[in-house]
Formats: sequence, structure tokens, C-alpha cells
Amino acid sequence: MTLGGAACFGLHVALLDRYSKGHRAVTLALGQLATVTVLLASIWTVQGPLEWPPAEIWPTLLLTGGICTAAGFFVQTFVQQRLSAVQTGMIILTEPIFAAVFGWLLAGERLTGLQMLGGGLLVAAVFAAEIYPHFRNASSKRAIKS
Repeated sequence: MTLGGAACFGLHVALLDRYSKGHRAVTLALGQLATVTVLLASIWTVQGPLEWPPAEIWPTLLLTGGICTAAGFFVQTFVQQRLSAVQTGMIILTEPIFAAVFGWLLAGERLTGLQMLGGGLLVAAVFAAEIYPHFRNASSKRAIKS
């Protein structure tokens, strides 16, 4: 599921990179939210009878599911009109880092050494993949000049 989720995020970034430049960010973000709402509602009905959450949960659902998600989609769409898919991916990569930092600060969560090593390797691999082409191009240009 993690690999599938990562693939879907990558596809979303790539498609947004392709289509965001020709549309208004608000319109495209609302279209994305409406599409996901319809898809998830249709899956929800197939899973079994609809059960509404208790009333005390609705303010949290509206805040996180409505306002925060809508704002997040709008900001990503707006920014991705100005950045490449790779640059956007590099920004999105920082999400687990911020989750770990805020989990530690706000909830007292702790990562084991193995988890920190795994996270560090993941981040280092992505940065290396992004930086390597720049070094390769620079060394190719130096080889051509000599």
C-alpha cells in the first residue's frame, strides 16, 4: 500500500505539472477535490451501509478534511504552476521530516535509531538522485573544455 500510495502521489505531481500551467489554480483544485469526493463516495457505498460519524467528530472532519485539504490542494496547484514536478517532489519529500519533528515536539513521539537511519537513507537517496545529474553535467562540460 505504501508503494502504491507513493506511485499515486508521483502520478498526481506529474499530471499536475502537465496540466496546471493552463488553468486557474482555484478551478483546478476544486476539480481535484470534487473528483476525489465522487470517487471515494462511490467506494464508500460499495463497502457497506453508510454510517455517519458521531456529531462531536464533525468539527474536526470539516477542519482537516475540508479546509486543510482544500487549502493544501490549492497551494500545491498554485505553486506547481511555477515549479517543475521535480522541485515539487523535493518539497513534498520534506513532509515526513516535518511529521517526525512535530510528532516529537507536540506529542512526545520518539523514533528508534533504525527508523531515523531509514528516514535518513530515504531522504539522502532522493537528494542524491536530484543532485547527481547536475554533477554529471558539470563534469561533462569540464571534459569537453579540456
